[in-house]
Amino acid sequence: MSVPLHVDQASLAKGAGDMRDSIEQVRSQLGKIRGEVSASQGYWSGSAAASFGSLMVEYDSKANKLQGVLDTIALLVDKSAANHAANEESQGRNMNNLMGMLTA
Repeated sequence: MSVPLHVDQASLAKGAGDMRDSIEQVRSQLGKIRGEVSASQGYWSGSAAASFGSLMVEYDSKANKLQGVLDTIALLVDKSAANHAANEESQGRNMNNLMGMLTA
């Protein structure tokens, strides 16, 4: 048996904010990794360093792609929150209009 899903604007907005916080933490960690890699280039050379450099370029590319996807998801959750709030407001107005017709 499935559990009913309850969604509200505040929860969606909090979720988007939490996602953005996580995205920033990931960016910070990636920046630290890049800094360590840059610092190591001064005293690390040879084929292992070159291989690691190539791997880091690939890693950066994939990390940037992931960050773009996460940014898009957070944006879509923000839009969903705004749409949810607008729908709730519209439904409230419609119910008020209906109640007004019924009591008139």
